[in-house]
Amino acid sequence: MKNLLKQKPYFEGWYFKHQIGDEILAFIPGINREYGSETRAFLQVIAGKNAYCINYSQDDCYMDRKACYIRIGKNIFTKDGIMLDIDNEELKLKGNLLYRHPKPIAYSIMGCFRYFPFMECKHEIISMNHHLSGSLQLNNKTYNLNRGIGYIEKDWGHSFPSSYLWLQCNNFNTDNCSVFLSIAHIPLWGTEFTGCICAIHYRGREYRLATYLGVRILKATPELIILRQGDYFMLIKIKANPVMNSYSLNAPKKGKMSRVIKEAHLCEGTFLFKWKEQTIFHLKSKNISMEAVSDYEQTPV
Repeated sequence: MKNLLKQKPYFEGWYFKHQIGDEILAFIPGINREYGSETRAFLQVIAGKNAYCINYSQDDCYMDRKACYIRIGKNIFTKDGIMLDIDNEELKLKGNLLYRHPKPIAYSIMGCFRYFPFMECKHEIISMNHHLSGSLQLNNKTYNLNRGIGYIEKDWGHSFPSSYLWLQCNNFNTDNCSVFLSIAHIPLWGTEFTGCICAIHYRGREYRLATYLGVRILKATPELIILRQGDYFMLIKIKANPVMNSYSLNAPKKGKMSRVIKEAHLCEGTFLFKWKEQTIFHLKSKNISMEAVSDYEQTPV
């Protein structure tokens, strides 16, 4: 039975995002396995105006999931910081970053769905916001990330949803706020539905909007998202920022990293969050990260 489970399609990936001003660096270390194939490791890098993907063998990868420790090649990723050492024809990247004052969420973002078997993709948030210190040398450019901010999440399963919206922002104009949101098509046990998970950290308090808490999705497009849950109301308007960058990333379909998705950074938008008639916050940002995926694309990066 154990050998059969090892043959099943599977992926597991972490997302480490770092930002200071208009500079974004993100790293996606992970593993994937097609049906009947050996497990392989990969590291995707978003830096400057480019995205890179570096493949590794399973022997070059070690993971301690409980401790959130991932080593791929000479690169180490943890919830406390990262060490990078990449040197190939396309990419030369080296440096260390430390994370301080991480802000995890109160309980699993999946709620009760975390325990449901056979879901194609599960999600977890490790830190909504943390402070950065250190620097990275990328090719001929040095990124000084002292006083920058970070974010960490994780996905695992066998496939990304066929269609979904993903949004993350922890850099607003006038206040300290962090927002994560995902709305996705979910097939489960012969049926399907549109699920929503959303976590908000604002002024020391956590708010949660989710399918398992009764949220209603009133609108969900790349330009406008409207949610209502009991007396809570969330409205997000998004528009393109002239300096916005869009990147092509590999994503899993049945364990194979054959799908191409677009991830945009430095999107501009407004966030209105209310309880009854009381406005909790009404904030603007030019630092929104977003993916809006409507179907599968078969062309690899």
